[in-house]
Amino acid sequence: MLQILMPLARRYAVYLTFPAALIIGTIGYSIERILTKDRPAQVSRKAIKEERDVRLLEASRDGASEARDDRPEAPKKPRLPSIFEKNVQLESRFTS
Repeated sequence: MLQILMPLARRYAVYLTFPAALIIGTIGYSIERILTKDRPAQVSRKAIKEERDVRLLEASRDGASEARDDRPEAPKKPRLPSIFEKNVQLESRFTS
C-alpha cells in the first residue's frame, strides 16, 4: 500500500500542499483565537495637534508668549560664500 501511495504523493505533491497548509492554518488560527482572551481596546490619546493647541492656549492665557519675545537675539555670524557664489564671482571677473 505504501508503495502505491508514495509515487502518487510525489506526483500530486503540488496539488496536495496548498489544501493541507490551508487546513492546518485554519485549525491553528481557531486554536489561537480560543486560547487568547479578548483584551479591552486601548484608550486613544488626544491627537498631537490637539495637545499642542491646548498647550498654546494655556500659554497665551498665562502670558508666557510675551516672555518669549524678551529673549536676546543671538549674535549673527558672518556668512561664508557658498561654492556657487564663488563660481559666479570668478565668472564675473573673467567676463569684464
